[in-house]
Amino acid sequence: MADDSIGDGTVRHLASNQKYIARIRAAWPAFAARRQERLRQGGLFGPAVERIAENILEDLFVSVLDWPVANVNPQVDFADIVLTRLGLKWLVVEAKRPGALIGHRTAIEGALAQARRYAADQRVKTVAVSDAIMLYAADVVGGGLRSRVWLSLDTQRAPEDLWWLSVHGIYRPCPDLVDIPEAHVGDVMVRLGIAAKMLGKMPRQNASAAYAYLEAHRSLQQLDRLPDVGCCVSQ
Repeated sequence: MADDSIGDGTVRHLASNQKYIARIRAAWPAFAARRQERLRQGGLFGPAVERIAENILEDLFVSVLDWPVANVNPQVDFADIVLTRLGLKWLVVEAKRPGALIGHRTAIEGALAQARRYAADQRVKTVAVSDAIMLYAADVVGGGLRSRVWLSLDTQRAPEDLWWLSVHGIYRPCPDLVDIPEAHVGDVMVRLGIAAKMLGKMPRQNASAAYAYLEAHRSLQQLDRLPDVGCCVSQ
């Protein structure tokens, strides 16, 4: 995804945070290679299955995000994966077979509804859904969701926003973007456009696109950044 950098300047400049961002970058190439191996492994014996995605996510949490193996718990009260630390549950993950969510809004919403039910049962405040290609995580706040990360795992560049799901970042509140430096507006709009594309909400994907997505399309067109989103490219 475009410019996968952490939005909170205060956290970004913490020395400890910088160390862990470097750790994510260093660990990413091996994870990316292992992810491809697992995807190929799944394809050898028929359609990709959910367990392949679960294995990839377990690799991500352990090898990239520093979660101890013992704290990455599979199949906990119907939840595919539950992350624990210091005896507390921090994240409920709903995994789907590779490719099941990317670009499918209804499937994403269904997976989120599942994750939220399991999280409510276990009194966990953060949920995530992934098909080993896309990953979305959010905090459950006031009956709604406050996004924590939305990114692609199908990349050779480490998404730095993953820090918010690391053993070092999961317990920190993830702030909303408030002030965006002018130089970064284009990159932020591209990230929002990619997220909208994943949900199938951009104008050329949805004839009845909401006003917000029409405005996003207009802004991206004005900035000449539609090609970076990969859809709705002006003719």
